[in-house]
Amino acid sequence: MVKGIIENFKLAYLKCSVKTCEKRDVKGMYKKARKGEIKEFTGVSAPFEVPKHPDIVVDTEKQGPEDCVKKILECLKAERAAGDIGYYKSW
Repeated sequence: MVKGIIENFKLAYLKCSVKTCEKRDVKGMYKKARKGEIKEFTGVSAPFEVPKHPDIVVDTEKQGPEDCVKKILECLKAERAAGDIGYYKSW
């Protein structure tokens, strides 16, 4: 739906389990959601829908931050080289 509205939109799915998200949560949002202090919290009290057709999937449980960024940039550069996106000025 968004792809039809925003020109050159690219969807990156940063794959990560709820368990891992909770471990990484420095603000304690998941803990609050589990206590019921936050309503409709994605992955806890509200569903999470995996994107059906992401442009790129980055598994953040298997790759570190630097490798995730590198993979996303490589995807964007490849699409730019193919002429699919042209609004990025430099890399």
